[in-house]
Amino acid sequence: MDSIRENRTKEDILEEIRLERSEDIRNEKCFVIVEGSDDVLFAKKIFCENVICMESFAGKTGLQEILEEDEQESDDIIGIRDRDYVNERDLSQRIFLYDHCCLELMLLADRCISTSFHQIYYKGKSTCELFLINAMRQLSAYSILRKKNETEELGINFRNVRFGDLVDFASERLNDEELFLRAKEQERYVRCKQEADAVDDQALWNITNGHDICTFLGRLSKSGKANMNEDRVRNVLLVSYRKEDFVKTQLYQDVLSYQRQKQLRFLEE
Repeated sequence: MDSIRENRTKEDILEEIRLERSEDIRNEKCFVIVEGSDDVLFAKKIFCENVICMESFAGKTGLQEILEEDEQESDDIIGIRDRDYVNERDLSQRIFLYDHCCLELMLLADRCISTSFHQIYYKGKSTCELFLINAMRQLSAYSILRKKNETEELGINFRNVRFGDLVDFASERLNDEELFLRAKEQERYVRCKQEADAVDDQALWNITNGHDICTFLGRLSKSGKANMNEDRVRNVLLVSYRKEDFVKTQLYQDVLSYQRQKQLRFLEE
């Protein structure tokens, strides 16, 4: 991301929206606010040409603030964000959520996308389904910690915690106890592990963080002879995803229902 975009404020974004509206003689433009730069790339692939996709100035918190301060509370501006562990009742009706926990999990939930990634990049012996479930299972205690951090407002900073080297290629296992130590949350490890063991496979799709799953899958995959990192995995998924894949999601149905109700044009029907 360039420094100009990184330094944009809430006021900058609201002013840009006002300018775009003032130039929209036919009242055709719509706006989608998303969390980050990867979400912008996704949105630009999925939404119609009349839709202006803009990155929030401060992730999901900034997204919420922009919609709340949009002076007209206009129907033509919506937000899309990770589901994470949010209470949906606390959200504006103009905020829509990715299927499952986040964008990356929604992409991987499409069988064509995950199968393609598995066949081309994965270098292990597991089936595609086991490959994904094992990754989420290995991350599950850490996922529970992330959930607690949000629901209990623990204030844990995960941003600089790296764990790629803790994934063993041969066994496809994560040293999650060491990961908790790196996050300086070792005292919560046993409890989180116990809670994670009680989570069934389907529920893993709703608690696994996108950064984590891409990091884990990247450690077991290669692009040519080169190892893959988190960003490379995410980019492959984004490039592979198509509008016809998006039509199969709940998010598509939710936005489609909204645009019909408001007589706007965000998506092609």
